[in-house]
Amino acid sequence: TSTTCYLVGYTDATHSTGRMGYYLYGSAIAGYKQVWASGFDNVEMLQAMDIAVSKDSLVYVASNDIERNILVFKMSADSVISTEYRMVTGADSIYAIDIDQNGRVYVTKPGTNGTDGKILVFKGISEDANWAGTHNSTPLYEIVVPNGLDLRGVTVNKEGTLIYVSDY
Repeated sequence: TSTTCYLVGYTDATHSTGRMGYYLYGSAIAGYKQVWASGFDNVEMLQAMDIAVSKDSLVYVASNDIERNILVFKMSADSVISTEYRMVTGADSIYAIDIDQNGRVYVTKPGTNGTDGKILVFKGISEDANWAGTHNSTPLYEIVVPNGLDLRGVTVNKEGTLIYVSDY
């Protein structure tokens, strides 16, 4: 697909200032896709529908690339850059994402072909070395949302004990 997909950072933003880096607009950048890169490992960010920011200012992106990765970026002095962290979700698609204060990552997996949607919960970067290693771990939890065919939003409280999910 040719959908444009990239992150733009802002700092101390107002209506006319704060945009970091330089990016083209409209048709001049149509089809551009940001690449998450760590060493020789590259993933093109595709159809990212949601982002979440952790307390340590890491930016988590729910990307619908071929492996449906959670890609992790950080802010540099003037732009958004890749970290060494990403996680393969194993989902058919992912949409919404959130993070609790312990770093656990929650991502929605919409239902497909009549199956119920799920919230996948992954251990955080500090608890699971695979975020920077194989990039592949079994979710800590898979919470089934009955009749959740089009899960488009998720948010959790600080402790991760209360989860809200929206079904479009």
